[in-house]
Amino acid sequence: MKFLLPLLIFYCAISCKAQNLPALYGNHSLTAGVLINNGGRGIGLRYELLFSGNHKWALVLPVAICSKKVDVHVSPGGASMGIHEETVYPKMYFFSPGIRFYPTTSRGVSKYAIGVSAMIGIGKGARERYTNPDDHLYSKTITGLLLTQSIHLHFTPHIPFSIELDMGYGSEDIPLGQLGVNIGYRW
Repeated sequence: MKFLLPLLIFYCAISCKAQNLPALYGNHSLTAGVLINNGGRGIGLRYELLFSGNHKWALVLPVAICSKKVDVHVSPGGASMGIHEETVYPKMYFFSPGIRFYPTTSRGVSKYAIGVSAMIGIGKGARERYTNPDDHLYSKTITGLLLTQSIHLHFTPHIPFSIELDMGYGSEDIPLGQLGVNIGYRW
């Protein structure tokens, strides 16, 4: 195990010297990761396509599924009948297409990107207090615009790792936010 880091450094040094470094980084990447957003905690999958010749502009197509723990209090027949408590985990499905800009190109060991995306979330919400047992889940939609900032690290030209922070406002003037950590493959 203690020989792994020097071996990796040696491999990167030889690869970068022996080949044209920018040619190693592809224009497509597929990453998966974990995230926290307005819908709760979840997992996501993201496809990114670099569409400009200078490798500064990218189209990003992420999808995610999130769930949030909600403790609900049921009082069937009113408060005089007593309160029943239960925990539900309503799910939300998110799609956030967007554009990303890399000021110093997307190729290299560590890179910064900024962009905008439109968040669309569809799923179920849960009321914390209700009287009808069939009324605690309801259809929920979240839409809004997000400003995206991300840091990308490439352990090798084909293995990207990223940390992303998205912030914005939704259709009902609610603040939207998302924090994600991704790892994947670039070709």
